[in-house]
Amino acid sequence: MLSEEIDFHKIFKVNPTAMALLTADFTFIDANDAFLAAIGRELEDLVGRNAFEVVPKMPEDAGGCPKWTALEAALTTKQREAYRLQRYDIEDPAHPGVFAERYWSSIVTPVVGQGGEVEVLELSAREVTPIISQFQSLQAEQDAASPTPQRALRSPPVPLPRRPERLAPAPHEAAHHKA
Repeated sequence: MLSEEIDFHKIFKVNPTAMALLTADFTFIDANDAFLAAIGRELEDLVGRNAFEVVPKMPEDAGGCPKWTALEAALTTKQREAYRLQRYDIEDPAHPGVFAERYWSSIVTPVVGQGGEVEVLELSAREVTPIISQFQSLQAEQDAASPTPQRALRSPPVPLPRRPERLAPAPHEAAHHKA
């Protein structure tokens, strides 16, 4: 089958990974069904709107540092940005101002044009909130089942990250990005 016979837009739309395409000024161009389901929005609510208008940034951390997003990092570095685990709460469209705690693993890939500038940002995200919730429930059950002396000896629980953890590009990607 020749590449011109393949409908890449259809593949994008049916991909089970939540994916969105944005301009370099973070305006939504398109999103697939998995992305729309993950954030609880319709495509018409996204296209033409700024990503941070639709999905506001997390507030500054306790030290007053603003949250740096994978979108901003990919635009600035012009390299793929991968975050293993990031808390990024999503506003409930049915209840404006009410945010649900969510955890994500995400990758943003910049598409650089011939002039060397980022033309499109491809955002792929997987919601991992159910895994985090299950881990927290298991940890709470273990704490409740343990006698008090053992609980005192156990190391404190590892807090879940509030800031994104950036993955370094694989060696073959690093060489690709230098070109």
